Amino acid sequence: MNRVQLLLKLNETKGRLQGRYIIKRPGLFGAFARDERTGASDVDPIVEFLTPVGIEFVELADEIEDELQTKVDLVPMKGIKKHYLYEVKSEIIYV
Repeated sequence: MNRVQLLLKLNETKGRLQGRYIIKRPGLFGAFARDERTGASDVDPIVEFLTPVGIEFVELADEIEDELQTKVDLVPMKGIKKHYLYEVKSEIIYV
């Protein structure tokens, strides 16, 4: 799957995921967003939650993996360390 296909698939599922998991502005960063993926690259979706989450985080990651049929490393926006935040934000592609 290339970057365009991945973004289209994420966009197709965005509404359902936003309603079910109360997320705001799902996006993509990392190798796929930079169009630098290799065979070993996983998908790095990033989300901002509107309410505190628990097990829903794992459920969301699993659901995205099922939709994309590939390994994902889901990252919550608030989970990014400050010294990486600028770099990560500069490459996010929101869907």
